[in-house]
Amino acid sequence: MPQPPAPRGFLEIQSAETGRAYGRVMASRVAALPVATAVAMTVFLLDPSIWRRIYFVLALGAATFFFLWERRRFEREGFRPGGIALNIGSGVFGILLGAFATVGLESPVIPIVLPIAMINGIFLRRQPTVGPAKRLISLGFLPCGSPDRTSQSG
Repeated sequence: MPQPPAPRGFLEIQSAETGRAYGRVMASRVAALPVATAVAMTVFLLDPSIWRRIYFVLALGAATFFFLWERRRFEREGFRPGGIALNIGSGVFGILLGAFATVGLESPVIPIVLPIAMINGIFLRRQPTVGPAKRLISLGFLPCGSPDRTSQSG
């Protein structure tokens, strides 16, 4: 059944409001970077595993770069529809990378993956060039535990 056409001006209003909310999200992420840096530095100082120390510092650097790059792009170009898909998809990928660093399937961040992945799958258009590659890479990280974790059975 075809949908009735949107009222005149609806798409412009929707785009403006979505852009405003998107801008708030960009500003919030940049504002949260000092807290994320403090957490990453705490992990860096307290974690006995050297690979995990390096991993978290590199992950923080990559996230900081992405957040600042996306904020700058938003300030220069404004809102674009593909930005939401990029950010949600990158969020799912980042959470899976975090799960890898925190013992794979036993990770405390795994419960966050399902709702965000559902939002990604239900509300966003498929990105055929990026989507399959991200899914395959993500599946490769999920069953992994941390390499230095010893078996606790027995």
